[in-house]
Amino acid sequence: MSTGWDITFPFFTPTDASGLGLPVSIVHQSLLDSKKWQTLEAAADRTILRMFPRLANPPNFDRHPMNTTQFYVYRGMVSPQEAGEGGNSIVFLGQVGAAQSFQIAETQSIWAAAYLMGKLKMPSVEEMETDIALTNAWRRRRYLSAGERKPTFMHDELAYVSMLLRDLGINYKRKGGGLKELFQPYCNKDYRGMLEEWRRMQKGKEQEEMEQGYEASPTFSSRTAVV
Repeated sequence: MSTGWDITFPFFTPTDASGLGLPVSIVHQSLLDSKKWQTLEAAADRTILRMFPRLANPPNFDRHPMNTTQFYVYRGMVSPQEAGEGGNSIVFLGQVGAAQSFQIAETQSIWAAAYLMGKLKMPSVEEMETDIALTNAWRRRRYLSAGERKPTFMHDELAYVSMLLRDLGINYKRKGGGLKELFQPYCNKDYRGMLEEWRRMQKGKEQEEMEQGYEASPTFSSRTAVV
């Protein structure tokens, strides 16, 4: 039995953890950050309720007071500030609650590798923060107390995985499109070969860039000296 699980990351200082978008004790969150996220999440909550008005009236549930901040990480993995600065140096995996954890883990791992290699086109910091706020507002409305505590996609794993695959440029319609996408259930085997697909795509991009670079490179006459 696992006991004593802590949502925070004690091996980071509160300042570093907060800067990386990780949960910290509320007393360690700066007033500026607190106001920023309150404003973003209030706007995001209004957006969610416009899209899904039935979520405005949830059943009764036990609300547990939070003594920490939320996860403020893009795609459930990276700090928007760190990504916005082009750092591409740290990723947090395994922080998304889901039933199909193996499928989530594989897809996150490919996404994380692409991010660390600088192969993903990242949005602006403002766009990432807006997306994070929308995600947080969604999971609080969708998963109630469970969604308040940590990133949870228990019933939305397919949408989450598809989102990561779109980021990677990999085909996310693994059934081949058409009615199969609507009526056939997805299984782990449908995602076979994702890494190989991404590698082939990257190889094709690199080859294209090399060819374009060769065509754009200056030509040298026989009298040109190369030192």
